[in-house]
Amino acid sequence: KEVSHSLLSHFLGGRKLLPSDFDQVLESAAGNPLYLREVAQFMAHLTQPNPPAPWRGREKREGGEVIPPTIERLILAHIVLLPAAHQSLLRYGAVLGSRVEVRMLQSAFPGMDVMHNLHQLAQIGWLQPESGTELNPPLSVQWRHDLYRETLYHSIEPNTRRQLHAEIAEQLEAVSETPPDVLAEHYEAAGVAEKSAHYACCAARMYEQRWQFRRVEHYTTIAISH
Repeated sequence: KEVSHSLLSHFLGGRKLLPSDFDQVLESAAGNPLYLREVAQFMAHLTQPNPPAPWRGREKREGGEVIPPTIERLILAHIVLLPAAHQSLLRYGAVLGSRVEVRMLQSAFPGMDVMHNLHQLAQIGWLQPESGTELNPPLSVQWRHDLYRETLYHSIEPNTRRQLHAEIAEQLEAVSETPPDVLAEHYEAAGVAEKSAHYACCAARMYEQRWQFRRVEHYTTIAISH
């Protein structure tokens, strides 16, 4: 963290950021100096009265986070250099979500040594064992940084993405322990209105019992939209 702090100060030069913005850059960069530089430059451009055209109107993703296009290009350029098996696993994992269940990958790629490839992806920093457990073997893995997952997710062609969501939802539906909110989200992304509405209603009831009313509102809105 100290080295990242020093690098960020260097990249910003004489520009100053609020402490909260400074911490946000450190968190977004996740220790990667290339991303640290690009995020710092992006933040510096945002502080200018008239930022250059390439930075204007940048799309906001889920959760309101803005990803500079230079970082997206770095991530996508990196994945192109990976073996085809790694690319397939990462793209499928991006559709699965922030938590990637190993059994889902093994089911989707029956002829592949999934665990061997996950070991390699963990070594180069794309994925990591969930909750700091050893990859030997884990039930699930998570992204080293959500920037990776988000960029890959939005790089998938929309029709292909919907089809993957539908396939994943059907697999998860066969597992009785799958919570209804997960099924609602996958069926919603797949464009399957009837099942999305059904599981959204179930999820709304589940969160109502937990007194989590923002989640109730979210899933009620999905159900009503159908």
